[in-house]
Amino acid sequence: MKKSKLIELCMLFFALAALVLSAGCGGRSESTQTGADNPSGQGNTARTVTGETADILDVRAGLDRLSSYRAVLTLKFEGSSAGQPQSWTQSHRLQYASGGEDFRINSIERNSSAAGASPSRRFMADVYGYRLELRDGEECTLSLPDPSLALDELWEPASQLLAVSGAQHIGTTSINGMEANHFSLDAAALGLDGLADASGEIWVDSTGGAILKYLLSVQAGSDYFGEGTEGTLSWSYELLDINQVFSPDLPAECSEATLVWLPILPGAEITSLAARSISFQTSLEPQQVLDYYLGRFETAGWLAAQAANPFDFFGDDSMGDYEDYDEDFGAENENYGDDFAYGDDWQDDSFFAPGGMDDPSVKTFTRGNQRLTMMIARESDDVFRVVIQLEQVAE
Repeated sequence: MKKSKLIELCMLFFALAALVLSAGCGGRSESTQTGADNPSGQGNTARTVTGETADILDVRAGLDRLSSYRAVLTLKFEGSSAGQPQSWTQSHRLQYASGGEDFRINSIERNSSAAGASPSRRFMADVYGYRLELRDGEECTLSLPDPSLALDELWEPASQLLAVSGAQHIGTTSINGMEANHFSLDAAALGLDGLADASGEIWVDSTGGAILKYLLSVQAGSDYFGEGTEGTLSWSYELLDINQVFSPDLPAECSEATLVWLPILPGAEITSLAARSISFQTSLEPQQVLDYYLGRFETAGWLAAQAANPFDFFGDDSMGDYEDYDEDFGAENENYGDDFAYGDDWQDDSFFAPGGMDDPSVKTFTRGNQRLTMMIARESDDVFRVVIQLEQVAE
């Protein structure tokens, strides 16, 4: 692929074609060595002395050695296309942690001066055992992660950096608490001689080889950007909070309007999942399920409320396979105490409505103008189904 076409793709399809970009805009190089395999100091670790050069071919090298980090990349274009002024800015932010509370949270925001263009945002995260996704004009969705769609392959900001060959080492310094080798960049180091004017700097972790900071400006015409386009494209990239402990920061549309905060019961088999409802099967006894969740509800700010009637709960169309509860359970309505498996240890005022076993109910909680409802039903002798639903209620 010609360099001009590659940059054109990066400019036009960054948010929508992440797979193309991670392969085209400086992705992996299988031959590049990392620090552990390359003690002599060549390659990505760039352990060279002032005046020497280094190749930084694998722009993602060293990231897998970090337990956590935030990555911020801003791409900015100022110029013209087809004789008309054009400018756009695209910001890509990543939050990553492993080895405990694992999460990977990505967001892309884009602003363009093009006629009719409006700001856009795309958000995707693997957090708390779920996958969240948020697009402009849509509600946040909740699902289970898809192993075939790994976010580290699609949305790692470092993948959008241009690889370097022959970077000039100019010294050592400290960047965000990490010792770093400092290099200067020019058109030759980027393979752009004769195509563009370029200048920049790059700071590389002297121990693990990760790129800690990257600044680059490329000024070119149609030979580089494509026919009818000229201007300046700049990259500003930095790693922050390296190996630090921090909590995931989620958009309010996802953290407050979905069940993403709800932990999945260990050993449970999820049968249905949506943004505000989850159904799963478990072999644990009802009291064990309650013991697992009640403290977590309290920690999340939920207060126990008057129990709701199960007919109101199952009447919600969003509950899918529970829609026809009357066919499944109606014939045994007089024995609801057995059907819903509420044992003697469940008979307390906080869980049951005043009617006791003859008038069973579900556990409900409130938080602001939200209501959380949980019901447990016996599926078979040793299997129970748990349904948890989040609702907005009128103030």
